[in-house]
This record gives sequence, C-alpha cells and structure tokens, in this order.
Amino acid sequence: MGKESFVKRALDDSEQIIAIARITRWKFLDEVLWGTLFACVIIASVVVFKNNLVSIIIGVVLAVIWGLKAEKDLIYLSCTILSVTTRKIVYRTGFIKTRGVDIPLRNVDNVQVSYSFIGRMLNFGKIRIESRSEPIDVNWVYNPTRFKNLIDKASQGYVSQRRIIE
Repeated sequence: MGKESFVKRALDDSEQIIAIARITRWKFLDEVLWGTLFACVIIASVVVFKNNLVSIIIGVVLAVIWGLKAEKDLIYLSCTILSVTTRKIVYRTGFIKTRGVDIPLRNVDNVQVSYSFIGRMLNFGKIRIESRSEPIDVNWVYNPTRFKNLIDKASQGYVSQRRIIE
C-alpha cells in the first residue's frame, strides 16, 4: 500500500491513521467516452479520406489528445492522498509539482460534500475541507459522506480505532 506508507511517514509517534479516502475509478468514465468518440472520428476519417495522409494525421492527433487526457487522470488517481489521522488531515497531490497540506483537526472549520447527478447514482463526489489556512478540494472521492462523518467524529474525539476506507 503506497498511499498508507506515505501517510505513515507524516505521522507523529502516538498518531494513528483513521481513514484514507479512495479516489474512484469512475473518473475514467469520461476517458472511455472520449476514446469512443475519437475512435468513431478516426474511423469516419479513414472511410471518407480512404487511407489518405489526412486520416492518418487526424488519427494521430486525436490519439495523442486522448492519451494526454488519460495520463492526467491516471496521475490524479495515483498521486492524490486524503487521509484522516487522530490529530490531523493529511492531503497530498501532484506528480512533478506537488502540493501538500496538513490541517490539525481543531482547525477544521467546515467539511462539505457535493455530488453530481451521476455521482449520486455511483456514490462518488467532491469533498471540500475549509480551515483557517486554506481550503482543500478533492474530487472523485468514493463514499464522501462516510468520509465526512469520519472527519467529524475524529475532530470531536469519538474515533479511537483504525478504520481504513479504500
């Protein structure tokens, strides 16, 4: 578990991990739809231009665009960590340009959860954690209401055992 070991390095001696948010793989749904659309355009260009240089160029350009978009989502999925410990919230994101925020639980002002229509059906959404320093926005979190409840319980001191959401 790479994400759990990363969070463990940020902990103090008496601190424990309560939960690690899971970024859902439904994030790739739009990549599948874009890939299907691009494949249809490539096939149409091959049919219209009859294996001409134009159809090859269109196919290569669309494949590169789709590949870059898919790579961006893959990096977000693998390099975004949101976890709650007994004392703080640990957030890290990014691959080359990284951003990290540690918020003590006593400094958390508000935790908001929002869903899209499809997110409500597939149980993923956005968590916004507001604090005195800066807000944290994490999209595509699986079961965000449960994670919000764990943050609330941890900030009130009700969580004493380790529960990892992955």
